[in-house]
Amino acid sequence: LVSAWLNNSNDPINGNSKKGPHYWKQVAEEYNTYAPKGRKRTAMQCKNHWNSISTLVAKFHGCWSELSKTYQSGRSD
Repeated sequence: LVSAWLNNSNDPINGNSKKGPHYWKQVAEEYNTYAPKGRKRTAMQCKNHWNSISTLVAKFHGCWSELSKTYQSGRSD
């Protein structure tokens, strides 16, 4: 779901300027393209699940960003 959300948010042509229902429909379509058989989701299910995990995703991103700045490429202890 996060991957589908990112791919639709970072779309270089349309970006995230799509209206809500259209945006979540595209997220659901992409999610369903790569989802295991029997795990298809509707746009509303994707949106509701995203709302429940978005805080955790933001916290993970914050930790990842801090670690990326701390250990630069090519450096080690």
